[in-house]
Amino acid sequence: MFESIAAFWAEYGNVLTDGVWDTLVMVVISTAFAYLIGLPLGVALILTQPHGIRPHRGVYRVLDWIVNIGRSVPFLSLIHLSEPTRLLSSSYAVFCLKKKMTYL
Repeated sequence: MFESIAAFWAEYGNVLTDGVWDTLVMVVISTAFAYLIGLPLGVALILTQPHGIRPHRGVYRVLDWIVNIGRSVPFLSLIHLSEPTRLLSSSYAVFCLKKKMTYL
């Protein structure tokens, strides 16, 4: 059994370690962007909300709109990724569209 594991690592070890390293780099970069953008945005939302420390309706509405648009981006990418399965009618996006069409 150990021979097969050694053979596997000899053949695929470099590919796996490169993949793990690339994944870790992407996670660290995306986490840094999330903190650098999300933390100030969240603090500004809390401060400018109607019952916040410095309420400001205009700033709050603009920031709220930006956050709501930004929140939908991951779902749009998931819908885009599930598009090739549309012919199989197995993707969630197609399910939602078919469900919506039955109500129209």
